[in-house]
Amino acid sequence: GPRLTRAAERRVPAVRRRQWSRLIAATGTALAGYAAGAALVAGINATVIFVIAAVLGLGVAPALALWGFVWNFVPQIGGFMGGFPLVVFAFVLGPAHGLFAAVAFIAYQFLENHVIQPSVIGAAIDIAPWGTLLAAVAGGAAAGVVGAVVLTPLVGVIGVIRRELASDDFPGVTVPAARGDRTAGTAAVD
Repeated sequence: GPRLTRAAERRVPAVRRRQWSRLIAATGTALAGYAAGAALVAGINATVIFVIAAVLGLGVAPALALWGFVWNFVPQIGGFMGGFPLVVFAFVLGPAHGLFAAVAFIAYQFLENHVIQPSVIGAAIDIAPWGTLLAAVAGGAAAGVVGAVVLTPLVGVIGVIRRELASDDFPGVTVPAARGDRTAGTAAVD
C-alpha cells in the first residue's frame, strides 16, 4: 500500500502533490471509518447471536458468534446467513427453542438492517443513513454481493473527496482578495 501510494505520488506533477496527498489521506480515513463501522456492526451481530445461543444453552455459542461475525460483512444476505446455523441448532433442541431463536434473531436483523447499520456506517463515512442503505441496495442490484460491498464505501469516498475539494483550506484553492489589496482579484491559498 504505502509503496504503491509513493509510486503514484511520484507520477503526480509537483504542483499538484499536496492536493493529491490530502485527497489520498481523506480517502484512507473514509475507508478506515467504513471498515471500523462494519466491524462494529459485525461485533454487535456476533454478540446477539452469542447471547441467544447462551440463553438457549447451546454449547457452540462461541462458534456460532464467530460464524455470524464473519458473515455479517456480506451486505444484505450476510446477517441472515450468519444467524441460520443458530436457528438450526436451536430447532434441534426443540420447536419452541427454534421458534424463539428465529423470532429473536429476525427481530434483531430488522433492527440492524434498518437502524444500526445505516446509522453506524453513515456516521463512519459521513453520509446519511438512508444513503448507505440505498448504496447497498443499488450496488447489490447492479453487481450482486460484490456491488453491495463496493458501492457503499465508494459513495462515502466520493463524498469525502467532494467535500475536500470544496473546502476553503484545500491547497491551491483560489479565494477572493482581501479588501484594499492591490492585486488583481484573487490570491492562491497554500
